[in-house]
Amino acid sequence: MIGPTGVGKTLIVETIAEMLDIPVTIGDATLITQAGYVGQDCEQLIARLLQAAGNNIERAEHGIVFIDEIDKIGRKSESATSHRDASGEGAQQALLKMIEGTVVDVPVSDNNLERNYIQVNTKNILFVCAGAFENLSDQQNISIQDIIKFGIIPELAGRLSILCQLHGLSTNALVKILNSCDNCLLSQYKKLFELSDCSLVVEPRAIKLMAEYAKQTQTGARGLRTIVEKILLPYMFEFGTITECVITDQQVHEAMQTITFAVPPSGGK
Repeated sequence: MIGPTGVGKTLIVETIAEMLDIPVTIGDATLITQAGYVGQDCEQLIARLLQAAGNNIERAEHGIVFIDEIDKIGRKSESATSHRDASGEGAQQALLKMIEGTVVDVPVSDNNLERNYIQVNTKNILFVCAGAFENLSDQQNISIQDIIKFGIIPELAGRLSILCQLHGLSTNALVKILNSCDNCLLSQYKKLFELSDCSLVVEPRAIKLMAEYAKQTQTGARGLRTIVEKILLPYMFEFGTITECVITDQQVHEAMQTITFAVPPSGGK
């Protein structure tokens, strides 16, 4: 899955797992290291999947392992194979056999503090890798060759042959996330205000302006909560003295003048 930050890659996988009633575990590729180095072994992903399955081996063997930030462990250059790269190409090499299908020994501690092992077959586990892939996500028809040039080793790219490209959220999509989807962000804050005997009204033009600011900052849906919190926080300190809070586009504009976002540079996290 290739797409910019905040587009909903993780949410898509979590929703699929919920719809299919199968366990899912989410890991960060940047924490995975080659065996023998400080960090997480890739087998720990299977251990966490087994925990998510309630230690039911059969359910775990048909679950989903979601590995995010896969683009951050791309090898640094074509000559990287001649050097140790424990958290880059080494981590990719460690993932190969597990994604292809193998039996993983998952450590399980008993009451006697002795470490026993449960064997989990990864053949039928769905592995989903995702990343922003800066400078690639804006292209059309991304190919396996593009992924390899980015730094994913050919052996791993070949095992991840299904590419799904996600585009950045539009302003209208961000408006829906704010105001009209299930458990939308503004409904959460309206409920919070109600608990303090205060009604919250956000004018349509103000909602659209919030979405436009989130679009400009390139933070996707993640940036919306920062924006809403910045606008509404001053009024939360007035609970008990106000009974209604009306947010206009002018208030949004004024609040945005004092907010800063850490927009990731090209190729950065």
